[in-house]
This record gives sequence, C-alpha cells and structure tokens, in this order.
Amino acid sequence: MRMRHPFQLRSSVDRPVFVWVAVVLGAVCILACEEQQMPPAACGTIPSQTLTVDGRVWVTPCFEDPEMGEITLSAESSAPEVARVVAHTRVVEVLGVSPGDATISVTGTDPENMTGELTFQILVPNRPPLIIRALPRLWLFPETTSRTVLSEYFLELDNQELTYSAQSLNLDVASASVAEDTLITSGISLGRASVRVTATDPGGLNAVQLAEVVVVPRQDSLFHDDFESETSLDNWEAVEAQMEIDEGVLQIANTHGERQGWAIMPMRAVQWEIAASMGNAHEGGWAQLVIIVQHDRFPAYLVQIGDDDGAFGLSATNYRVFVFDIADELWHTREGWFGQSHAVGGLGEFTEVTVSAVGGHLTVFADTTELVSSALAGLADRMNFVGLGIWPEGGATGKVGMFDHVSVVGVEVGSSAAVPRFHARDLRAVHTETKIMSRVPGTG
Repeated sequence: MRMRHPFQLRSSVDRPVFVWVAVVLGAVCILACEEQQMPPAACGTIPSQTLTVDGRVWVTPCFEDPEMGEITLSAESSAPEVARVVAHTRVVEVLGVSPGDATISVTGTDPENMTGELTFQILVPNRPPLIIRALPRLWLFPETTSRTVLSEYFLELDNQELTYSAQSLNLDVASASVAEDTLITSGISLGRASVRVTATDPGGLNAVQLAEVVVVPRQDSLFHDDFESETSLDNWEAVEAQMEIDEGVLQIANTHGERQGWAIMPMRAVQWEIAASMGNAHEGGWAQLVIIVQHDRFPAYLVQIGDDDGAFGLSATNYRVFVFDIADELWHTREGWFGQSHAVGGLGEFTEVTVSAVGGHLTVFADTTELVSSALAGLADRMNFVGLGIWPEGGATGKVGMFDHVSVVGVEVGSSAAVPRFHARDLRAVHTETKIMSRVPGTG
C-alpha cells in the first residue's frame, strides 16, 4: 500500500528565484531614486561689477534646487589682493582692495552636498592722484634750502604709494630735488623760478602742480621796540587788554576773565624771525607771543612761558607752543611742544624768546636752547600780524605779562590779495581752551 508523504516537496530552487527577483527590483529602485537627485542649478547670470578701492557691492546669486532644499552660499575671489568676497545667507559682498580685476566664484550647496556654481567679474579701476592743496610759494635766500612734505599736498585715492619727482624750470635761480616724499628746494640767485612737482602712482597715473620759488636778499631789520617811552604804545593796539610802560617795560594786563589780553600790530613779512624778551609779573599767568599768518584753517602760532605744576598732566611746565585751528576754535599742541626748560626764567625774570619761520621750518628758542623744531608742511609762513599778550589761568583778570623789547627781521612783503579769515582782532573771541594732539595738523 502506497502512503502519501505528509508534506509536499518543492523545488529546491523555488525560493532563491523569488529572492533574486526581489534583490534585482530593489537595486533598480535604488538606482532610479539616485538618478532622480539633481544638483542646484544657476538660474541666471551676474553682470560684471565695477567698484573703487574701499568700495563695496552686494549681489544676489540665484540657484534652483530640484528637490527644493535649502541652498548654502560660499564664494571665492581669484585675486584677494584686488577684491575680497564674503558670502552671507542670501547675498555675496565684495570689497575693493586695490586696482585690478578678479573673478568671483559663487557656489550653491544643497542638503545632499551637491553643488552648482556661477562666476562674475570684478573690476577695480586705478584712479589718478588728487591735488588736495596748492603748493605754497617758497621764499628763499641764496644758498639756503627749504623742505616741503609733499604728502600734505597730494592724495592717492587707491591707498597706493606715490612716488614724487621735481624739476626746476629756472636752474639759474633755484634747484629742486625729491627725497622720498620731501621736496628740497635751494636758492641759487635772486629771482623767481617755477618748480614742477609730479606725483605718480604704481599704475603710471600722475598729478602735476607748480610751486613758485622766490629767492630774495637776506633778511632786513623790520621793527624794533625797546619800550623806552610812552610813544611806543602808538605802535600797538590793545585787544581785551590794558597797556602801560613802566621803566622801559611794556606791561599788558588782561581785562576779561577766561580770555587773553593782547597788544597787536600789523607786520607783513616772510622768512621772518621774532625775538621778544618776556616774563610774568604774577603767578597764574603766561606771557605770550603770537604770530598771525595767512592760512584759512591754522592762522596763528602761539608761544608761552610761565609756570604750571599740572599743565597737561606734567609735574612742571614752563613753556607751551600752539597753533590755532579755526575748525574747532581751539589751540592745538602736541607732545614735545610743551614742557620744562632751565632756559626759561622764573617769576619776575625775563626770557629771550625767539620764533622763526625760515626755509619751511618753525623753530622756537629760549635764549640759546631750542624748544621746538617742526616742518611747516601744510602751514603758512607769511606773517600778517604780531602780538604780545597774557594768558590767565583760572579765569582771573589783571594778570600781567612783561616785555622788555621786541624785534622783527625778515623779508617785507606787501598786502596779500587774499582776504584772511582770521584777523588779529579776532583774538578777542578766543578763549583759553586747548587740545593736545599726537600730531598737530600739517606739521612734521
């Protein structure tokens, strides 16, 4: 009798066949899904951009992601020395650094780390140097030299280093040369000459201006007053002051608290030197000498002697030198322009103070001791007025400055056609306020 097996036998290959089919179908699905992932695509172009050094431009690159994923921007400059680039969330910022051209590459990255790219061009043009101030007329004596810092008169807009050259158009009268950024002019014989000064940038663009040089005879004695009689007062005009002469000494007392007292007189000269024997009759006052010059912004130089235990944070100060700035109506000084010198006399004593502006240089002496020496680059040496005065400390009135004599030597010049913004009488409105700067504008 045949018995039937309780289970039905199946082919040993049935199951592997089904498994193989499933694996194949799964692989096809995976491959199909992977093929559907697309990278971001640029949806437009960015036109070339032009910007200046230190200028900025913002552009908005456009990328489309087929899977609608979030796009992250990054950017790179082919020439970072010309243009720097920073990618933000939706925009790209480009900063001009120096003249030249660069290619900016912007990359858009999707969540699957797939990328798209677009590029655009940046041009940073080279701009010529600018003339920011006319070169001053230079007054020289034969066989003397003037130095002028040219960087005070030219500006390089693209932050490049300028090179300078100079040529005298009349070598019989004056010679001219350049050392780094300093014009060196020398007088040869009496007369006038023009000097052509050229400032050139690394790209070859330049700016040119002429400086007039006048070579004059040596200084003459222009004025002397020893205050031996009351008639000397006729030479001077009082401004916020009371003047009197006592035993050959001019005494000037301020009449208004918080303001300086002055005795002023017109004196038009170049290449000048002023010597004044001056001192103080009272504590809390500063005897002073002021020179009003032909300058639109810095029209006055001020030299003071006195005694102050706390001026400018110093333990002892007995001399101070300032320039006046119309822009903020303050007297400006700098380190090295104030301090203490044994050459400055004490209360009731006289000190011979000499101030000169010769050859483009401002110098101040107490007797034979040099207190200040500074280039006059950007400042003026054409004098219009000279004044003697007193600076009161603490707003007091009646402080007295004493002057034994004053003399002026120089080259006398006529009245300027230019109308000065600052007259000596304007000193009446100047208060006793000061400001310390690391560098007085326009000085070396």
